[in-house]
Amino acid sequence: MVGGLQPGDPQWAGPYRLLGRLGNGGMGQVFLGRSVGGRPVAVKVIRADLAGDANFRARFRQEVAAARKVSGLYTALVVDADLDGQMPWLATAYVPGPSLAEAVTSHGELPAQTVLALAAGLAEGLHTIHAAGVVHRDLKPSNVLLADDGPRVIDFGISRAAEASALTHTGQVVGSPGFMSPEQAEGREVGPPSDIFNLGAVLTFAATGEGPFGTGPTLALMYRVVHGQPSLDHLPALVRPLVERCLAKNPADRPTAGELLADLSRTDLAADWLPERIVQDLPRYAVSNYSDSGGAAATGGSLGQGATGNGPVRDVLYAPPTVIPAAASPAPGQTSGPPLPGAAKQDRQRGGRRRLALASVAVVLAASAVAAYALAGSPAAGRAVASQAATSRGVSASPGQSPHVPVPGLAGATTGGPASRGGTPSPGDPAAPGDPATPGDPATRGGPGGGPTIQDIPTPAVVAGVSSAYAALDGYVFVTYEDGTDANAVVSGQVTNAVSGEVARLYAQQFPFTSPSARAGSAALDPSGTTAQYSFQVTPTLATRYTVEVFRNSTATTPLATSAISTVYVAQNKSNTKATHCSGSQCQVTDTATVLIPASALSTQMAEHVYPYFGISYAASGTASAPATLQLGAGDPVVGSPQQVSADEYQFTLTFSWSTNGESYSASWHNCTVSVEAQDGIGLPGGGDYGCGSPTIPETEAYIG
Repeated sequence: MVGGLQPGDPQWAGPYRLLGRLGNGGMGQVFLGRSVGGRPVAVKVIRADLAGDANFRARFRQEVAAARKVSGLYTALVVDADLDGQMPWLATAYVPGPSLAEAVTSHGELPAQTVLALAAGLAEGLHTIHAAGVVHRDLKPSNVLLADDGPRVIDFGISRAAEASALTHTGQVVGSPGFMSPEQAEGREVGPPSDIFNLGAVLTFAATGEGPFGTGPTLALMYRVVHGQPSLDHLPALVRPLVERCLAKNPADRPTAGELLADLSRTDLAADWLPERIVQDLPRYAVSNYSDSGGAAATGGSLGQGATGNGPVRDVLYAPPTVIPAAASPAPGQTSGPPLPGAAKQDRQRGGRRRLALASVAVVLAASAVAAYALAGSPAAGRAVASQAATSRGVSASPGQSPHVPVPGLAGATTGGPASRGGTPSPGDPAAPGDPATPGDPATRGGPGGGPTIQDIPTPAVVAGVSSAYAALDGYVFVTYEDGTDANAVVSGQVTNAVSGEVARLYAQQFPFTSPSARAGSAALDPSGTTAQYSFQVTPTLATRYTVEVFRNSTATTPLATSAISTVYVAQNKSNTKATHCSGSQCQVTDTATVLIPASALSTQMAEHVYPYFGISYAASGTASAPATLQLGAGDPVVGSPQQVSADEYQFTLTFSWSTNGESYSASWHNCTVSVEAQDGIGLPGGGDYGCGSPTIPETEAYIG
């Protein structure tokens, strides 16, 4: 999608009139531009702070020179650049299509055959890039565009220029944490194998809607990439072996792009390689009715929405999958009017299994002029690494504790179901336990008297979210283990386009996420209009992933729609008793921490290192306020050896000492352990999240791990 220019945006980049915004990235703003001849291009204008950095400019010049050598069917070609001007810019070809990130977010994960076709196109693109001596370094879903005739790789090699900037010389790693390779995360030299690892992560996102290492803070993601194992349980069987090879930790164990191409040689990038739900969305990315006076820029509106001007209007049309007279619809990459010399006509009919190929150099040049460029975020569900729960207590003249505040939890994204609804139940498939009974299962979703049939009713969509009695931290919803109502969470949401008699089923997959999801509940849908609400109460004992599926009735076995995954994490309980003793100006407190935790995680957690934090503040008169920060190792801490006291419980002591200085004081302490959720299923995602292991932490921190 193209947005209008904003106040302060440039009107020109060299010979290219800038017509609107395509997006922005780490190095600058990307605009839709128009050449003198009427061709659309994507123009990246470099940020002013980078443009003023001599190291960046030198590396940028080198990388653009290398990128100019890349000319493949599945790359967005570099067509022009100004590397020495006050405002450096880079023009690449424009492709009318969404980024992979945008497509998956809007339409759900891709079918297995589409993912294989995507893999073949991206492998060919990387093969071309590597053959030119370039390493992409930042292959991610927002750097992959989906065109009707195949994917395109954009931004190849350019991210390396940012590494040369003085702005990144403080230990920052350039790349996208959820998709970078282990060698990138560790700051080592990267080569083509790094791009292959990135490719494996991108394919995982395409097939499952989430990256192999989840989401979370940058350091947590980098830790998982280097030390954790990718979560590939939801990958289709056709795709998983390929992805596993790409995600090998050792670069030498990964295939080359050429080897991947050989493995995928039978994959057909046919005209209908994209799912119909994405194809129907492609006309939104057409660039039409824009003029050389920048009509959209004057209002800040969207291009293609009636922008007008004095200059001649040029149309670059994308023909939607409907019946259109051939003479009235120019081929992709062709402007209105006579055909371009050497341009091949392209059959837009979907359903033919022809292989898309470019027959001549002239056609390659025509195609390069209509490449796409888009920048978007890439959401995904969090998982894998987790941090361990903590205990916190304080002592003062008026000690007190801050209660947990109930707040709503994380809402899950929506994914659509199959295009066809209400399939006939399989013979001999009884109603599953817990399913509400429904009378009959007609083959159509319509009644007598000319009511609507299945084909007349839109496909349902289901949204799922989770919440608990605790405030979500960084978007993570959690409960505590077996602590009354605090152990309960709620999975709730709504189904749109629902029909009476349909059933919502809840499925749960418990840590370590290697077993198939199990049925955890079922509820009949009772729509109000076309929307139905549902709610399930759950009590997880280890980190658990929940999905909700909608079925035609209690005996149906094929879901009509499936929600995105929502995860509820489990933190150990925090139950402490303390005894304080003062002699003269010297005081000491002994805190006995009781840890309640599932038996399966007990031995692992007892072996974890305990991080003790302590802080104290004084006041010559009146009451001392609580210390603002706590310091690791302050208060001469002594940590006792943990002792198991039951099948799911252990204790240890923590002793701190301090001087009163003859003044009133307020002392606080906190302790935590850091572990990997992949080891025991306890804690929130992200090793080292929420401060545990840091030199200092805020006294008000509710949970560190």
